[in-house]
Amino acid sequence: MVDQAYETVLRRFPKNVQKQLEQTYYHMSSNGPHYVFFASNKTPVFTGVTLHSMYFSPRYLNSEQETIDTLARDHHIFLHLDPQTVFDFYTVPHVEVFASDGEGGYLVSQGNGFSFDSEDPIYYISKEKRCYLAAKSGTNLLGKKTLWKHSLIPADKTIEIFATQEDAEKKYDIHDFKYNDKQGDLL
Repeated sequence: MVDQAYETVLRRFPKNVQKQLEQTYYHMSSNGPHYVFFASNKTPVFTGVTLHSMYFSPRYLNSEQETIDTLARDHHIFLHLDPQTVFDFYTVPHVEVFASDGEGGYLVSQGNGFSFDSEDPIYYISKEKRCYLAAKSGTNLLGKKTLWKHSLIPADKTIEIFATQEDAEKKYDIHDFKYNDKQGDLL
């Protein structure tokens, strides 16, 4: 059933797009396509750093201010990142930054979007650009009795941190999506 759905969606893409999608590493940016289907025996690996933007919605901020204040006070997790934040690192695989520690480090999720209800692991990228597992899940992060920074586990082999995309490209063959906004297609 799922294979049929992939085939149906894939037929909508031109052959040249299908061929481009067979590559391995793809730079992920906030202005490109967000839903892409792959039909290949290769696993796509998205790369780069994006900012989780849910917390900038006035509706969210108004409804969740108590939670936001508790996270900052009790957990040293600061959700108020500047939407114009430029990160001074590049990752393989892709991470989504959702909070800072107030000391130059960031809490990130790996690729699937972030939610405190998610079962996906939470990582910490320190100001020294080292990667650590902060918690097995968002729920686990908030449920810790001690401050999450006291139980970090090195995870440099899970998420590689580079100074720039160009540095990552020295190790990996990373491809940018070429996106045609007018037609809504990958080129």
